[in-house]
Amino acid sequence: MRKAPLEALTAYMTTLDEDDNDLRQVGMYRWLRDNDRLTQQTETPILSESYVEMIPQPPKRQWWGGYKKQPDLAVTKTRDVPSLQEGQFLAKGWQNYPKVADAVARGKEVFDRDCASCHSDGLGANTNEKMVRLDEVGRFFTPTIYQKEVESIRATFLRDVYWTQSRGLLSDGHVRNMTDLVDPARCEEGSPLYNQYYTLHTPVRPEPGSADQPITAPDLNRKGDVFRVPKSKYLTKLDKGYKRNLFIERHNYFSEVEWDDNHYYWDYQKMRASYGPDEMGTAGPIGMPAAPHPWCAGSSSETADLVQFVMTL
Repeated sequence: MRKAPLEALTAYMTTLDEDDNDLRQVGMYRWLRDNDRLTQQTETPILSESYVEMIPQPPKRQWWGGYKKQPDLAVTKTRDVPSLQEGQFLAKGWQNYPKVADAVARGKEVFDRDCASCHSDGLGANTNEKMVRLDEVGRFFTPTIYQKEVESIRATFLRDVYWTQSRGLLSDGHVRNMTDLVDPARCEEGSPLYNQYYTLHTPVRPEPGSADQPITAPDLNRKGDVFRVPKSKYLTKLDKGYKRNLFIERHNYFSEVEWDDNHYYWDYQKMRASYGPDEMGTAGPIGMPAAPHPWCAGSSSETADLVQFVMTL
C-alpha cells in the first residue's frame, strides 16, 4: 500500500472505537434483559404490554378442487417487558446501578483469579499475547497452518464481547456465546453441554447465542452443536459430486454416522485422539485437552457474574 492510502486508512481506523463505550452499555442492557437479571439488578418494575401476532392460516379448498391462500389471522396477546428502556439505561450507565456494579465486581474477582494470567495487560486490550501450546489449549477444528507451525495459539483480545461473541468464540469460532465458554459443564467430559459440543449425535440445533446473533444461510450448522457437511449426489465416478465426497472422505476427521446418510460429521474426539503424527510428524498424538480452552469458571454459581463482568470489557 502506498503512503497516502495507508495514512488515510490509519486515520480512519482510529475512529472505529469512538462509540465503544455506548456499545458496551447497550450490550450490558441486552445481556441483563435476556438473562432475566435486568429488573432485579436495576430495581425497576415489569410492565405488561399488548401486541399483535400474525398467525398464518392454511389455504382454503375451493369447489373446483384448487386452493386459495388465506390472509393471516391477527391475534392480540400480552407480554411482560421491563419498564426500564434501553436508552434510559444507556444514559445512566451500568456503573450507577448498585446491584449491577456489585455483580460486575464479583465477576471481576473471578476473572482476576481464573482468566487474568492470559487476558490482562496495561493497555486495555485484555490479552498479554501469550502463545499457548496446542496440547494445552486445544482446538475444535484442526489448527491452521500458522498455528501448526508455531505449535500454539495466541491468547486473543477481549473487547466488546457482547457483540463479538456473535461471530463465535475461540480461534475457530465454535462456541456460541460467553456463557457457554465459561460454563464448567463445557469442560466436564460426559456432561450434557460437553456432549452437545464435542460428541457425535443427531443435531440439537440450539438457539443463537444472543438475541442479536444472526442465523447464517443456509441454516445447516448451529454453534454449540455438531458440525456437518452435505454429501453430494452423483451417478458415476466422473461426476463432480463423487469427487467432492472423495475429497471430504480423504480428510482424516470427517466421519459417516448411522443415523444420517446425507451428511459427513466432524469427529472432534477422533481429531483430539489422533492429531499429531500426520500433521506435525510427531512420534504419537500430541494429546489435545478434553475441551478446547479447558479453563472454565470454578463453579456454576460464578458463571453469570463472570460473564457480566466480561460484558464490560
